[in-house]
Amino acid sequence: MEDKKFVDHYNMLGVNKDAKIEEIRAAYLKMVKEYHPDANSNIPLEEEFNERMKDINAAWFELKDRDRRNAYDDWYDQHYAEKARSKSQDTSSARSQGGSGPGSQSSSGTGSKTRTGPSYQDTSRNSSDTGTGPTTQDRPGPGSYSTSRSGSRKMPGSTTGVIILLVLSMAFVAYFMGMAASTGPSGPLVPTGQVQPGKDYQYLGQWGTSGTGAGQFNKPWEIAVHNSKDRVYVTDTWNHRIQVFTKNGAYLYSWGSAGTGNGQFEYPIGVALNENLGRVYVSEENGDRIQVFTEDGTYLSKWGSPGSGQGQFSDMREIDVNKGTGNVYAADTGNNGVQAFSADGVFIRQWGSKGSGNGQFNGPVGIGIDQESGNVYVVDQGNLRVQVFDANGKYLDQWKTTGGGKPGFGGTGIAVSGDVYVVDSGNNRVMEYSPAGSYVTGWGTSGAGNGQFNAPWGVGIDPSSGKIYVGDSHNNRVQVFTHVSTPTA
Repeated sequence: MEDKKFVDHYNMLGVNKDAKIEEIRAAYLKMVKEYHPDANSNIPLEEEFNERMKDINAAWFELKDRDRRNAYDDWYDQHYAEKARSKSQDTSSARSQGGSGPGSQSSSGTGSKTRTGPSYQDTSRNSSDTGTGPTTQDRPGPGSYSTSRSGSRKMPGSTTGVIILLVLSMAFVAYFMGMAASTGPSGPLVPTGQVQPGKDYQYLGQWGTSGTGAGQFNKPWEIAVHNSKDRVYVTDTWNHRIQVFTKNGAYLYSWGSAGTGNGQFEYPIGVALNENLGRVYVSEENGDRIQVFTEDGTYLSKWGSPGSGQGQFSDMREIDVNKGTGNVYAADTGNNGVQAFSADGVFIRQWGSKGSGNGQFNGPVGIGIDQESGNVYVVDQGNLRVQVFDANGKYLDQWKTTGGGKPGFGGTGIAVSGDVYVVDSGNNRVMEYSPAGSYVTGWGTSGAGNGQFNAPWGVGIDPSSGKIYVGDSHNNRVQVFTHVSTPTA
């Protein structure tokens, strides 16, 4: 497991932790205007401003999305609670050694130094601790595991240190033994034959670990599976690249890096294939554009810019392609709409506005095309539903995404292949519906084991085999499932 250094994104943008999204957006836009390299290309600080812009964009990316912000806030609270606890323990330890004057020790002696590990979380933040800004202390990020702590601590500092050390030791041993037993291969997937009791799906395997190397991920999102070639395309969002694998998870190649140039990315989210033309389409959340590549990653063209007009985007998320017409559909999240383009990027139409009525949206994030009917399925996240339109944007139907008896919904990704598959990131599961919206089945729980998820974001279906590929974002891996027939009693 890879530790991640804590960065105070609120401090980076100059806002308080309880700031509304409108305040955060305004602060972000102000800093972009001040630090963007395009506005400061003639000054000696260009390289420094480039690095600052990366930090600013990272902060905005983390805080503008509801699910990502909630996860980050948990980490934020944990970090400052641990700082306050460490400070308190140092003070108690110093007092137990007879004061903190010259010659006295501020720790409790060799062998009794306590380090609060990632298996311990206290969500209360000490208001007396005012430290902000980046720190060099390694902490687990929003995608890391955590445990809850209840009860109050009223014991002397030295006793507390011993108890915490014992708890931490047991937690570390339990966690790493569990990880060794539950996580699958980091390379090509290996079939396990594991059938979930009472479910009509089977876990096949997984690949990926946290990192920047070949086959490693930093928050993978959408997945596109080629219908005839042995290729799976994955947006490796925080590594600003596209990675390509065989359908069994063997790494093939990748392209992209952080930036605004051709072939570079600012948080790529969506990926879609047009096999008839041999093209790969990639959408960028921060870049507000769609780039086009060959299937091997050679840059061809692009379109889009920030804004709310035709062919402009705001926080665009997923995209998909109607393989019959070649038209490209994009979930224009910040503008609460859907836009459609020709295969070459010529604007065709757009529809949607903010609201909860038919054809309105409150944060559309996922989009999928039924290749048989041409219908467009949109995950309307804020309204807790999936809406269905024809290829021309005419409203057809909707259904609430509360199948399986679980309330609430944090839907992100969607894929259509016969049935409709929706990733419910908020409940760490995948749900299957009929094209008419009848709930079929669902699977997944929170965790890092086989068939478990930690904020899954995207899903792709192999048309040739029916295998289901899920981007298990905060576990930094891709998991693969297939349907099976299970006997009924």
